[in-house]
Amino acid sequence: MARGPLTTRPASGEGELTAPSEISRATYRRRWLVTFVLLVALASAWSLVTPPGGGPDEPAHAIKAAAVAGGELTGDPYPPVGGGALVVEAPASLDALDPTCFAFQSGISASCRPSYEGPDGDKEIVTTAGVSPPAYYAIVGGPLQLVPSLDGLYLARLIGGVVAAALVATAVQLAAAARSRFLVVAVAVSWTPMAASLAGVVNPSSLELSAGVLVWVSGLLLVRPHPLPPWLERRLIWHFAAASVLFVLSRQLSPLLLACIVGAVALAAPRARLRALVADRRTWVAAGAVGVATLFAAWWLLANPVKEDTAAAATAVSGRHALSTSFGYFGTLYEQMIGIFGWLDARPPAGVVLSWTVAIGVLVVLGAAVGSRRLVLALVAVTAVSVVVPGLLAASQMDEHGIIFQGRYILPLGAGVVLLAGRAVDEAGRELVDRLSRVVVLVLALTVVAHLVAIWFAARRFAVGVGGPVFFVREGWTPGISLAVPLAMAFVAVPGFAWWCWRTSLAGASSPDPGAGTSAEPAGGHGSEEPEAGGPTGPSGATDDRATAGASPAQVGP
Repeated sequence: MARGPLTTRPASGEGELTAPSEISRATYRRRWLVTFVLLVALASAWSLVTPPGGGPDEPAHAIKAAAVAGGELTGDPYPPVGGGALVVEAPASLDALDPTCFAFQSGISASCRPSYEGPDGDKEIVTTAGVSPPAYYAIVGGPLQLVPSLDGLYLARLIGGVVAAALVATAVQLAAAARSRFLVVAVAVSWTPMAASLAGVVNPSSLELSAGVLVWVSGLLLVRPHPLPPWLERRLIWHFAAASVLFVLSRQLSPLLLACIVGAVALAAPRARLRALVADRRTWVAAGAVGVATLFAAWWLLANPVKEDTAAAATAVSGRHALSTSFGYFGTLYEQMIGIFGWLDARPPAGVVLSWTVAIGVLVVLGAAVGSRRLVLALVAVTAVSVVVPGLLAASQMDEHGIIFQGRYILPLGAGVVLLAGRAVDEAGRELVDRLSRVVVLVLALTVVAHLVAIWFAARRFAVGVGGPVFFVREGWTPGISLAVPLAMAFVAVPGFAWWCWRTSLAGASSPDPGAGTSAEPAGGHGSEEPEAGGPTGPSGATDDRATAGASPAQVGP
C-alpha cells in the first residue's frame, strides 16, 4: 500500500495540477498559536460571565467529572429520578452548585444565591449525567476532585476551554494552510455563540462540538481533489483520526453523528481520491484507531443504557403526536444551535439569530450555486439529515423522557452544512473566490456583531435578570471580579478571531489555485463526476515533485 502523500493527476489534456504555495511549519505554528489564544480568551470570557452551575446541566456534569477523576466511572442507580441518574461519591462542596433559585427563571439573577461554598469531605450525590461516556470527564475532572471549591470549577472550565480552543484553532489553520479561504470563514460561522459558551462551562458538548469541527475540516481536506503540501497531507489523516476518537467518545449520540459525517465526506469525495485513500496504509491505521474507539463507545452505550425518566413522565407523548411535536420543535432547536444560554433561560435578542442566519444563508446559497455536483449533493443530504434525525430521535424518546432533545445535540452535524458550503465555494476556483472577497468581510462582520450582542445579553441575564438595566456591569451578580473584565475580553477576542480568520484566509491568495480552470468538474456547473483516470502519483503513490516545485517565499504570505 502507498505511504507517500496522496495526490491525484488530472486526466490528459486538462492541465497539470499544482499544489498551493507551501507555508512553513513555523508559520503554521505561529498562526495556530494566535488563533488558539484568541479562542481561549473567548471561552474564558464565557466562563466568567456564566455563574457556577449556570451552564446547561453543569452541576450534574461537574459531579460526574469529579467522580470519574476519583476512579468511579459509573455509580449506583437512582430509581426516583431514572434517566441517566446515578449515585456517585464526589466532593460534598459540589452540592453548592445547585442553581435552583435562578435556573429557568430568566428574571432572577444569579445573585439569589448567598454563597457557593459547600461542606468539606466527600458524600454520595446524585448526578443525572451518571451514564454518560467518561472520556470528557476524565479530561476536566482533576481540579474538581483535587480542588473541591469554586477555584476547582473554574479550573475545570478552563481545561475544557483550552481543549476546545486547540481543536478549533487546528481546524482554522488546516483550512488556511490548504488555501481554502471560504472553509476558514465557514469554521468561524460554525463556531456559534452556543458552541463558544459551552466551551466556557463543564459540559461534554464542548468536546463534541470542537472535535466535530476538526473532523469535518480534516475530512473535507483529505478528499480535496487537488494536491496539498506534502507535510499537510501527512498531518491531515492523523488529525482526522485523533479528532474522530475524541468525538466518538464524547457523548452518547456521537457514534451516530460520526457515521453521518463520514458518510457525507465520502459522498463529497471524488472516486479517484477515495481509491487513493483506501490504498494508503496510514488510512487503515487511522481507521483502526477510530474503529476501536467506536466499539468502546458502542459497548458503553449497551452496558449503561438510559432508563425511563420518571421526572419527565408528565410531559411524555407517543405515536403520531410525538412526531408532529418533535418536528414542530425544530425552529426552537435551530435557535438553540445558535444560542439560547444557561438553562435555556438566556435568550438573546432576535437579531442575533437573524444575523447568524444571514451569514449561514450567504455561504449555503453560494456553495449550492457554484459548487460541484458531489459537494452540493452532500450539502443537501446533510441539511436533510440535520432536520430528520433530531425529529425522529426526539419522537422516539418522548414516550419515556418527554421533550429533552436540544439543539446542541445535533449541532456537530448541522455545522457540516456551513463547512460543506465553504468548501464548495473554494473548489469553484481562485478567480471566483477573489471576486467574492467582500462576502467574506460581510459574513465575518455579521458573526462579530451577533456574538458580541449574545454574550452581552447572556451576562446581563445572569447579573441582573432579563428585566434589569442594559448597562449592568456595576450591579448584581459578579464572578468575583467586575463583569467589565470578561466583557472586555470578549470585545477583543471576538473581532480579533474574525480578523485573524480573514487575514490567514488571505495568505497566499494571489498564488495560483489548483481549482481554477483545472478541475474536471466545471466551476458553478454541477457537472459530471471528474474522470477516474489517475490515482496516486507514481507507482506507489509518492508525490510528484512537480506538484510542489516553484513556490517562492513571496507566495508564502505573512
